[in-house]
Amino acid sequence: MEQALQEADIALKSVEAEFGSDDPRLADCLEAYATLLKEKKTRLLDAANMEARARVIRDKSSIYKSNVRQANAGEGFIEVEPIEPRSSSTDTKECQFCGETIKLVAIKCKHCGSMLADQKTSSTYLPKVKNANAQKQKDAGIAIILGVFFGYSGLHSFYLERYRSGAYYLIVSFLGSLLISFGLNAAASNLHPATSLGIVILFFEGVVLVNDLCTIPSFVQQYNAGKK
Repeated sequence: MEQALQEADIALKSVEAEFGSDDPRLADCLEAYATLLKEKKTRLLDAANMEARARVIRDKSSIYKSNVRQANAGEGFIEVEPIEPRSSSTDTKECQFCGETIKLVAIKCKHCGSMLADQKTSSTYLPKVKNANAQKQKDAGIAIILGVFFGYSGLHSFYLERYRSGAYYLIVSFLGSLLISFGLNAAASNLHPATSLGIVILFFEGVVLVNDLCTIPSFVQQYNAGKK
């Protein structure tokens, strides 16, 4: 539903930008948008406002035509009812469901009631919208460089949005460094048990880091494939 409303909103803005705010084609688009909102039972106040605006546009158009006819009659011109031009093929399209001819800006087919906002033929007024949820893809080379030079701080994991893994690197590195520092201060000459424990912790963290570096290319490939 949200996608259909978003596409209808884009179509409305495109028609208004191309033809102006007083064009009858904008009134058609407003009425179609209002019908869509009422069917979805959402934003009913907006739907009422759109219908009211469409009526104002049509009233302005009819008043303008009437004034032109009166001015022409007062100046001695023969009043001739305007002939509506036939819609060219560029202003119409066929409904992909029932095959009937409808307006190019139509959001919903007036013959069969099918939604048309996702048709390719509506691309004239519906510019391509990039997925708002699409995220920037990751680079395996950058991740490996971060892992080699800043691996113990977990920067490569944070770059790959593996936040738990990054937090693990930070905590373990801090703990190992703290034990080594404590052991060196406690026993300057002899190897303190705390120093040994810190070295062991950092060693195993290094093993995990090497394994991480080896699996980064495959992880990045799967990550980027999921973001397309």
